[in-house]
Amino acid sequence: MAERGSISIISCVLCLAIAVVAGALVSHIDEVNGTLEADAIAAAAARVGAQELDEGHYLRTGEVRIDPAAAQKKVKAFVAEQAGEDLRVASVVATEGQVKVVLRLATVGVFSKQDSITVNGVASLVEN
Repeated sequence: MAERGSISIISCVLCLAIAVVAGALVSHIDEVNGTLEADAIAAAAARVGAQELDEGHYLRTGEVRIDPAAAQKKVKAFVAEQAGEDLRVASVVATEGQVKVVLRLATVGVFSKQDSITVNGVASLVEN
C-alpha cells in the first residue's frame, strides 16, 4: 500500500507536459501565420506602389516610369490600412522602375527567439 496515489502524480506531470507542448505549438503556428500574412501585405504594397506612374513624364516622352514619391506615399497608406498594430513599414525604396517594401512584424509568440521579423516585397515595372 506504500505506492498508493503514484499514478495520480505521473498523470498530473504528463498532463502539464502535454499542455506546455500544445501551447508552444499553437504559439508557433500563430507566428508562422502572422509572417505569411505580413509577407503577403508587403508584396501587395509593392505592387500598389508600382502602379503609381509618372503621368507627366509619360505625356511628355511616351516613356512609362514609376513616380517614386507617389509610390512611397501609396505604400505607406496601403500598409496602414491593411496591417495591424504589430506590422510597420521599415523602409520603402522606390525608383523609376521598381518598388521595394520592407516591413517589420513584432512577434508575440511566447517561445519566440526574436522580437521582430522582417518581410520584403518587390514589384517592378513591366512594359508590353
